[in-house]
Amino acid sequence: MLSKYWVERGMAVNSLLQMMYNRRSTRIFDTKPLAREIIESLETAALLAPAGRNKKTCTFLMVQDKALLQQLAKAKVHGSGMLASASAAMVVLGNEQETDVWIEDASVATTFVLLMAEACHIGACWVQIRHRYQDLEETISSEAFVQNVLQLPSHQRVLSLVALGYKAEEKPARTKESLDWNRLIDDQYT
Repeated sequence: MLSKYWVERGMAVNSLLQMMYNRRSTRIFDTKPLAREIIESLETAALLAPAGRNKKTCTFLMVQDKALLQQLAKAKVHGSGMLASASAAMVVLGNEQETDVWIEDASVATTFVLLMAEACHIGACWVQIRHRYQDLEETISSEAFVQNVLQLPSHQRVLSLVALGYKAEEKPARTKESLDWNRLIDDQYT
């Protein structure tokens, strides 16, 4: 018979896995603003994200101003337009002057925000900014564009924006059968 501890842990693991199966990128949002409690939960999740050597150098800017969201929707040639209809966007920043692993730290924080969004039953979508361009000619980096729009200092590097809002679209959850199990490598190498 399983101990109460393992039964409770099993329930928590199953709950987390189900949330991961359910989490899908949302690109169509309802127009109503997010509840303050949800904003606080998303901000807390970002602050809880682990960081290399526990330096915690990432900073986070929650944008809810509709005019700014409209501008940020133009940050990339493709893949940022959903920000125009989002209720908010979290800008995930890393400080390359304070740590050499700012990209990894900011990526983990972005993932924590995405998972918290699913836990709060709202939609979210990772908008990659680093190494992307605002124009077809690739003369204006998306990062420089966002730094300019938000008047950020150059040492605050922009990894991503997370579009956030109540879902106006529903996507089916992934299933165990839909996963590509061939991507797992057995340690036996036989």
